[in-house]
Amino acid sequence: MDAHRQKIAEIAAVPTPEIGNVFAGFISHARDKGRLSNDWDAAWDSWCRTNTEHRKKSQPQRPAVNPRYRV
Repeated sequence: MDAHRQKIAEIAAVPTPEIGNVFAGFISHARDKGRLSNDWDAAWDSWCRTNTEHRKKSQPQRPAVNPRYRV
């Protein structure tokens, strides 16, 4: 993990305390699948954005409140 990849993760909205774990998952996945890439920075950016999207989907949504029933 270098400063450039750290910045990519921050721009993709990966929470700072989680960046190390997300990067470790990226490396493990690439090694497990025997991945080769022409542009590892682009692959990392895509991984971060996908991680952010998955995190947003897994967060519980607040139910909508009907304004007529507010107290």
